[in-house]
Amino acid sequence: ALGAGLTVFLATKIGMPISTTHALVGALSGISWLEVAHTQREQLLAELDSLEQMERLFA
Repeated sequence: ALGAGLTVFLATKIGMPISTTHALVGALSGISWLEVAHTQREQLLAELDSLEQMERLFA
């Protein structure tokens, strides 16, 4: 909500039309995309780590 409030404040200050609903939906969508990217990154790193461990085991 803080990000949406800041977005609405700044947009109003520079004279852009803004909707609090759009700001909130945009903020929630952005956070969701970041969470998905973080989860995928963690899964990739876990796979790479297990491959490295298997390589050490069979080397």
